[in-house]
Amino acid sequence: MIEDKNEQFWSDHAEVYDTQIDTVIGRESREAVYNFLLGLLDLGSVVEFGCGPGFFTRAVANNATHVLATDISQEMLVRADVNLTGVKNVDFDKVNCEHTPFSDDSYDTVFTANVVQILEHPVQALKEAYRVLKPGGRLVLLYYTFKELGIFDRFTIMIRFMSRFHGVPYKHMMSMDEIRAMAENAGFKVEDLRLIGGKVKAVYLLGRKLA
Repeated sequence: MIEDKNEQFWSDHAEVYDTQIDTVIGRESREAVYNFLLGLLDLGSVVEFGCGPGFFTRAVANNATHVLATDISQEMLVRADVNLTGVKNVDFDKVNCEHTPFSDDSYDTVFTANVVQILEHPVQALKEAYRVLKPGGRLVLLYYTFKELGIFDRFTIMIRFMSRFHGVPYKHMMSMDEIRAMAENAGFKVEDLRLIGGKVKAVYLLGRKLA
């Protein structure tokens, strides 16, 4: 029995997460974000906070020298390892992104997708990202949002979400102003903040650890 309820929840959904999220968000919207990430160049050494089953990890690995994909759930890491068979520059580690074991100034890029909104202490995770980044390093952060969706589409997605992720440890749907403030509170200079994706948008934030 896994004692951490958040870890237990995501472990229980590891096998079916991709199918479930495709149904909730839509494959087209997920692939639009994936293709956007393919355009982020020269990521260098990357640590990913909350890789899940590795869908976006593959895109990031395409332009990175190495990716350490981390997650709180061992079952998610097992699924990601299977999904990324043949991708040679990715390794996996079970890590809580609010309290990481990594040394200061270790990575060129911290990448995290759809994680901050489910954390108990998101600013703490952002401060960890800042700490482990090298001077000049980048934070690449994104999460899905209801922004630009009509009332009917919002309601439909919420029903789909709750039916497939009942009991999800969801904490807060953050506005763009809120995530900017959190990133700045953690020390980052926010260089880009915008909506990306397909019908269902994602908030994309690029933060920089100044030298």
